[in-house]
Amino acid sequence: GTVGRRIVERLLDAGYRVRVLSRRGHLDDQRVELHTGSLGDEEVLRSFVSGTKLMFHCAAEIHDKSRMWEVNVHGTQRLLDVVEGSGIEFLCLISSVSVVGKASTRLVNEDTPCRPRDVYEKSKWEAEQLVAKEIVGCRVVILRPSVVFDEKKISVLEWPMRGSLLDRLKVFIRGGEGAHLVHVDDVAAAAMHFIGKESKSPECYFVTCDHEELNSVSGLWSLCRAIQNNVPVGQVRPVPHLPIIIPHVIRLIRRGKSNPGYVRYSPEKLFSAGFKFPLGLEGAVRKIISGKGIGPA
Repeated sequence: GTVGRRIVERLLDAGYRVRVLSRRGHLDDQRVELHTGSLGDEEVLRSFVSGTKLMFHCAAEIHDKSRMWEVNVHGTQRLLDVVEGSGIEFLCLISSVSVVGKASTRLVNEDTPCRPRDVYEKSKWEAEQLVAKEIVGCRVVILRPSVVFDEKKISVLEWPMRGSLLDRLKVFIRGGEGAHLVHVDDVAAAAMHFIGKESKSPECYFVTCDHEELNSVSGLWSLCRAIQNNVPVGQVRPVPHLPIIIPHVIRLIRRGKSNPGYVRYSPEKLFSAGFKFPLGLEGAVRKIISGKGIGPA
């Protein structure tokens, strides 16, 4: 997946020997040792973990509801069965802020009770519970990224990038809501940060740029425009929008579930562990804009 590929790149750059478990029959990077298989094949899993010291579990089913429990829960359990006693010293699970489900407070942190609602949220939450059990000799870190984006999947940044009349209308309706964006490079950097760190096990951290004021739908519109037109970011203010309750009610009617748009996820515990985002929100948006060659708006 997107996060896994970036972690592999960082591991290789740091001089690690890397192996990957993938259902694909080939990889573009010849430096990587490929094990072809899935989380359902115990024999492949045992070969995969043999002789390794670090493991990053990034696999998940996010589209097919009928397979979510099998992959996200049973697959994780099979992986843990072969990790036990294998000599692996560090395991990082890439989870998701979605495990929180229905938020009970405006600012969500790692102590906020999780109340998952749909199959995906419940399966990721159950996977966390499995990984959080003690693995003798292995330190466990669980990361919960918010909305991960990169140059190929830019989420709500599509709207200011295009700037059509329909996009302006979407921003006017949803502008007050948190966008919860975090760049995939920042997530991969957070995963790498805990290698060799002494800490309690297991530990869980939110990985998000929700602490940044402009990480909202209207804030991102203004931030993109400012970067494109060389306006100092310190002068940027979100564009006007409807009251935040309106898009919340619309989603409740359409989907039957919705957290209010004012909910934010706190990265403070991650910062207290000494982590700093290589990009952050502004750096990530600049990278997206420069990569797409977009000039003044």
